[in-house]
Amino acid sequence: MSLPSAATDRIRSRIEAGLTTVQAWEADPSLLFECRCLIPFHLLRDDDARVPEGSLFSPGPPRTEEAAEFYREDDASYQGDDLLLKRLTLYFQKHGMAWCNNPPCVKCGCKDTEGVGVRGPVTVEEREGGASRVELYKCPTCNEETTTFPRYNSPRKLLETRKGRCGEYANLFGLFCRAAGFECRYISDFTDHVWVEVWSTQQQRWIMADACEGLIDRPSMYEDGWGKNLNYILGITIDHVEDVTRRYTRQFDNPEFTSRRREICPDGDVISDSIISNMNAGLRVNLNQNRISELNKRSTEEQKFFSDIQKLRKWTNSETYSEGRLSGSQAWRSQRNELGNSKNDGKEVTDDESTIPGTGSVFHVETFHPNPENVSSDFDLSITVMPRSDSKNQRDCIMVSGVSCAVGFPLSISIVVVDEANGCILQSRSFTSWLEASEFINTIPNDRIVALCGDTWQDIDKKDVDMKLSRLGGLLSLLGGLNISSKDTRINCILFIGQTNRHPDWATCSTSEYIYVKTKVSPKETISLKLKTERNTAPRVISCRLFENCMPLKTQLLATEAQKRAAFLSFWETNKSFSGYTTRPNAPVYLIDKNAFPLYRSGSDDGGWNTFHVVPERLVSENDNGIVEDEVAP
Repeated sequence: MSLPSAATDRIRSRIEAGLTTVQAWEADPSLLFECRCLIPFHLLRDDDARVPEGSLFSPGPPRTEEAAEFYREDDASYQGDDLLLKRLTLYFQKHGMAWCNNPPCVKCGCKDTEGVGVRGPVTVEEREGGASRVELYKCPTCNEETTTFPRYNSPRKLLETRKGRCGEYANLFGLFCRAAGFECRYISDFTDHVWVEVWSTQQQRWIMADACEGLIDRPSMYEDGWGKNLNYILGITIDHVEDVTRRYTRQFDNPEFTSRRREICPDGDVISDSIISNMNAGLRVNLNQNRISELNKRSTEEQKFFSDIQKLRKWTNSETYSEGRLSGSQAWRSQRNELGNSKNDGKEVTDDESTIPGTGSVFHVETFHPNPENVSSDFDLSITVMPRSDSKNQRDCIMVSGVSCAVGFPLSISIVVVDEANGCILQSRSFTSWLEASEFINTIPNDRIVALCGDTWQDIDKKDVDMKLSRLGGLLSLLGGLNISSKDTRINCILFIGQTNRHPDWATCSTSEYIYVKTKVSPKETISLKLKTERNTAPRVISCRLFENCMPLKTQLLATEAQKRAAFLSFWETNKSFSGYTTRPNAPVYLIDKNAFPLYRSGSDDGGWNTFHVVPERLVSENDNGIVEDEVAP
């Protein structure tokens, strides 16, 4: 059986490109040391030293507010170095690199450059940086065609530029993993994506880690979540290559899947397996016998695992992944058919948001109090609104007393409503047009504080929209009489902080730069707070476990819902900086603070978490006294 040389070359060249990448990770010890010095280990692990192999290690609470950014509720499912990998992946997604859809114009800074072609590397910098190709862009504002985006492959150059797309992310993240001491292999997906897998010494298996999404151990993400039609996926290290496709699909024996694989390798898996076998033989020439034995053992176990899951025809409930791709612009993801099967019509909606009729999206839980300790005395309420392009994530474009609370996506209008009497966040909505936004604004009671971030101009110049927007006291006058229209190129966005049907002296507005308000709130009466029950809901992050002197851990694990509630309320009387707690049957009581927002859905597959947070009593049902024990699912 012969294989056409074009197909042979395609598989072989893909393997060789991956080998070049992983060999570069090992080539420069000084680069690994430099990279290791950049990793904030003190924020990513709970101990002061790497966890010894085989030790049992349970994640504790974040030691600082800075560290809380990388802690998640499901951390308890991982131990030791696997937990470090989980947090390192999230850290890298947030701070390791910046995603580049298209580079800004080098002459005028315009962010709307358009791709016009590709060339090979010609400059010394491009060649030394290992650029495989150089993308060319034209600026629609100044018509310059001098902006380029070299697709660098050199890990040293990537450590310098820290920007790119999935190829650059996987390359540099692999270097970070090696610098952290992990054994790492480069994963090459023939449907145009790359990520890494890391060897878990504790679990004796490979764990996928996608730095673009900040996730590990979710192999169903590509097929089940993004909706990719997979065919070949190869795992490549400096001393072995494996076909790992079966880890990422439950359609391997499906005729359509087989057809897609034959488009890559017309004569079937026998030939592709032969190519991989020959490559492995060459890679093992200089290996010692111990390493060869270890590789053989791993390969045997992995093939057994693949044979077992090949019998499955669909992802289990615990494996399924329902989100489309999040990294990259919507247009870019749509072009690659990676938006998935979500119900948001391609709009970027995260796991803590959902769609509602007449709007773009809304948080699963909208009401949240950022400062419950201040409701009985005068306190400072601070609000920041910034252009969406300047924020680290969509939630950051509106912040109330340090809580990121905007919901939405690019080219939408995000609105947050705050109680003027106590600073409680009441609503967070987004809208795809000013008509929808203005209709919502028309329903907000008088005097409510409103923070708005809008970067779409659809129907803003309609008369009825203008009339309803006038309810935002001072908005139109603060805009300085600008004739706003959908064709106005002077305006980047509309940012506003003020009140409905009032024009306080602190109200402010901008069409370009962030705005900030700090105002004194003086409660006119004593405001009673009460725990609000959010069933099947979990916080974004936890603060810490309820202290031992309040309820010992062993007691917490056996306590009823009523006992946990009583223990928290007793503790909270003298510790009102906390916003509430989250728990589930046979689990501890985890305290939450302002970093917990937004709260997200937690179904039975996540263990049935319930969250209780303090808000003004008038916002809580009279019948809400927690969860009665016989209501808790077994």
